[in-house]
Amino acid sequence: MSDQEESPVFEPEVAQGRRISLVWIVPLVAVVLGVWLAYRHVQDQGPLVSVNFLTAEGIAPGKTEVRCRSVKVGQVESVRLSESIGSVIVDLRINPKSAELVRENSRFWVVRPRVTGAGISGLGTIITGAYIELDPGKSGSPQRLFTGLEEPPVTPSNVPGLRLNLVADGESIAGVGSPVAFAGNKVGTVERRRFDGDTRQVELRVFIEADYAGLVTENTRFWAERGVELLAGAEGFKFEIPSLEALVAGGVSFGVPEELEPGGPVADGTEFVLYDSRESAVESIFRSGGEFLLLFDQSVRGLVEGARVEFRGLRVGRVVGISFLYSNEKDPRRVPVMVQLNEAVIEKSFPPTMRDEGGEGLSKAVAGGLRASLRSANLLTGQLFVDLDFYDDAPPAEVAMLGDHAVLPTIETGLARLEEQVAAVLAKIEKLPLEESLGRIDLAVEEATRTLESSRKAIDRSESAIEEARDALAAIRKVVEDDNFAKLPAEVRDSLAALRRSLEGVSPESSAYGDIRRTLDELRGAARSIERVAETIEEKPNALIFGKGSRGQAIPRAKPVRP
Repeated sequence: MSDQEESPVFEPEVAQGRRISLVWIVPLVAVVLGVWLAYRHVQDQGPLVSVNFLTAEGIAPGKTEVRCRSVKVGQVESVRLSESIGSVIVDLRINPKSAELVRENSRFWVVRPRVTGAGISGLGTIITGAYIELDPGKSGSPQRLFTGLEEPPVTPSNVPGLRLNLVADGESIAGVGSPVAFAGNKVGTVERRRFDGDTRQVELRVFIEADYAGLVTENTRFWAERGVELLAGAEGFKFEIPSLEALVAGGVSFGVPEELEPGGPVADGTEFVLYDSRESAVESIFRSGGEFLLLFDQSVRGLVEGARVEFRGLRVGRVVGISFLYSNEKDPRRVPVMVQLNEAVIEKSFPPTMRDEGGEGLSKAVAGGLRASLRSANLLTGQLFVDLDFYDDAPPAEVAMLGDHAVLPTIETGLARLEEQVAAVLAKIEKLPLEESLGRIDLAVEEATRTLESSRKAIDRSESAIEEARDALAAIRKVVEDDNFAKLPAEVRDSLAALRRSLEGVSPESSAYGDIRRTLDELRGAARSIERVAETIEEKPNALIFGKGSRGQAIPRAKPVRP
């Protein structure tokens, strides 16, 4: 091949290049993956909730848990001061599965050890540390900003029951956690207590358990339990001791007064008045059914405002005032007493036919013997009450008017009449011959004393004789029970037989009997001779010396007659 031979010429092929390089696939995939991971991270973290507390005591970011019913549902992510530096804002990260628990009526509070009048709570946090409790409440729209509670609620908001508002005009010792009782049984709890500085009233929020919600009706009355109370009233002394829980933390009780019907059920959030005592609650049902003026001729000491007015034992009213201003009379011997009848009691206890008679019916009752009197409610306290009753022996009277007030006639009974009777009895006793009677009584007592002494001695002698008789009977019993006594009848029979045989020898037919008769005749003759000799010696003592016919014989005398 020569140099002149030409080399082959290659022409380049021109093609359009690719706009996106494959190298960019890697960063693109990385971006997509990063976005997806970020999305998954946000989804896995759940919502962030901010809660405002006064202090962050016991709260640590990354450590303090958020719990609902003691189950962990989140954790504290951060703690920071608010713009006003008056509180702290705690950011809570809620688990995604628990995000639905955070809604507009949810509540948050810090659980830590607390000692209150209602008891001790949160002791478990001494070891585990404080945590934030979440109460989801009822259903509602989602919310992310809340104000935390400084005190934990007594009952969760989702617990079924009845929640009521109580307003107390006076002082109330019931606080959060205090029991709410019905007939001495705990049926609820005080959830919240707040003092309103504007109205100067104490507002309580109470919770009644669902099983007992039906006990609260329209005519229910609430009153405060004030611990141990010693009351002195018309009924005497009453010593009331509440339950131990109410004694420590106070309490609230409720019920329907006997004079009222229960009424219908009440709705959640109904407001009631909280009275100072049971008596105040019962007094609140009083509805005036008419006023009457009573004029008493006796002392009204022991009668106070609020005292009972009874009709044959049924409480129908009260005393509303004791004042001479009710009367225009200048005579102070009669004390005016104003009384009111209770319309609620009258409607419940008396039929319409009796209530509808009005003034005409009252006039008939007074004409029939209706009178007012003062009676003793309690002898220890000396309190009185007004008693309305019918008296058949009352003098005729009628309803009078004194100004704008109707005046009912009165009669003296009770202590006043008793005093008069006692005075009359004492006057009769003074007229009795007491000294003479007492002297006779002394003599009778002395004589009775002597008689008793004699009787006592006779009894002592009788006791001695009885004792001797017992000893004799014991000796006889001992003799009778002796074995030798059983042989005694046979020996007696033998002795009697021997005696019979001996007597047969001196019978009238035997020779010994004749000898004995002759001997006895001779003894009689000798006795007569001795008698003659004795008579001779008595008449002439010297006859033994000179003989019977001597000179010195005395003049014969008549023979003395011997009996």
